[in-house]
Amino acid sequence: MKVFYLVLFLLLITGSVFAQSSPTPNYWTPYGDTSLVYVTLNGGDSLWFRHNGAQWTFLNVVYAPLASPIFTGTVTIPTPFTLGAVSVTTTGTELNYVSGVTSAIQTQLNAKGNVSNVGTPVDNQVGVWKTVGTIEGSANLTFDGNDLAVGTNITLGGTVDGVDLATLNTTVGNIVISDSSITLLNATAWRLFYSNATTTEIQELSLGAIGTYLKSNGAAADPTFSVPAAEDVSLSDTGSFFEGTDVEYALQETGRLMTGITDDVALKNLVVTKDVVAGVWTVYVVQPDGENLEFNIDKVRLCSDNDSMTVDATAFAGTDAIPKTVYVYVENVGGTPTLTASNTSPEGVLEHIDVARVKAGAVSTSSLNPYGGFNTAMTEYEIIAKTYHKFFSLGSSYQAGMAVTAIATDVTIATGSMGVLFDDIASTEEVVSTDNLFHVLSTGNFETKNDFSFTHYSDGGVIGANKFYNVILGVLYNWVF
Repeated sequence: MKVFYLVLFLLLITGSVFAQSSPTPNYWTPYGDTSLVYVTLNGGDSLWFRHNGAQWTFLNVVYAPLASPIFTGTVTIPTPFTLGAVSVTTTGTELNYVSGVTSAIQTQLNAKGNVSNVGTPVDNQVGVWKTVGTIEGSANLTFDGNDLAVGTNITLGGTVDGVDLATLNTTVGNIVISDSSITLLNATAWRLFYSNATTTEIQELSLGAIGTYLKSNGAAADPTFSVPAAEDVSLSDTGSFFEGTDVEYALQETGRLMTGITDDVALKNLVVTKDVVAGVWTVYVVQPDGENLEFNIDKVRLCSDNDSMTVDATAFAGTDAIPKTVYVYVENVGGTPTLTASNTSPEGVLEHIDVARVKAGAVSTSSLNPYGGFNTAMTEYEIIAKTYHKFFSLGSSYQAGMAVTAIATDVTIATGSMGVLFDDIASTEEVVSTDNLFHVLSTGNFETKNDFSFTHYSDGGVIGANKFYNVILGVLYNWVF
């Protein structure tokens, strides 16, 4: 009974220990001449005591496992600890590394790819796949925080994220291409660039001398700068206009034809004027479009530096009683076209371009007394059309033949020839009685007859009895429709 009360007393004074966490249990083993006893409480907890022959000493409390315990506050677990039958040596810091993991870590790693080997890291090198399962840095692909370089050919500089690649610089060999310019890093000034079949490098070609051009020597040869030559120009002559297919000869032929046609004329249109100021009579030649005057004198092209020329013709004028003829023309004076006035006609004496001819009387303070004259500068402008219309207005001209045989009642005009425009026309024999004639009345009406029974004169007057009249006959070329 003594022992019982002692145990009960200890239970009363140590009851607060049941709320503590369960410590590691002690296991009973014999120890000297002492004896160990324990008391099992409700719930499975145990109280252990030791008696040394004189007194009892409280040793420990062994707690029974709690089913689904709820802990509050900070719970400290010693390291290492046993979880089931496995000793756990992981620290709390290491356990925190798996915070946020929602599924098996190994499964997730396996799904990320099969990387079995990683090469030795090198500063700025970007990792690339070398072989199956191996990632290793490449010296040909680097990034230093600012520039991404691919080998030695392409460099992308600046911030790439959010920036259009067109604004980034691209370096290809010695060429830097940006959004606004192309810069040559090691190029020599005044060169052209091309590629050839022997290398991938851009080739440089020095600019040629003045007057040369860039000549292609075919798809498999380097270009060159060459002096223009006739054989470098292809000639297409489908109309057989030229005598040969040689370009140089054809150009010479064309130039020769044009030079011949325009010999001794002004090559640009011009206007001739005159005035008298302070007793000086001046003749002017002016190009109306403001272009420099050009002339072809004796098949030599002469150019003036201005659009006008003048000549003082005062000294060549005569008097009102004895006027003088003044010839105004353009001549070649030492390679320079010169407007000249003279009292000597240049015709048959020197090559020239006629400008004006004036029968000039006295020159007063403000005027010239001309007795006749004209200005009609010889120019290439519409020269063919003007010549054609001039001949057209002159009509036909007699050439040869056309002998006349007349009797009282009939007239015969024999065969002959006439000039019409630029052609010589052969005429046939015409007989009034058989081929008819026509005349125009004073009223403007035409009348056809085969005899000479006219009733009116050309002024409309009536031809009465015993009146005489003259008849002038001619032959007109008739374009037969």
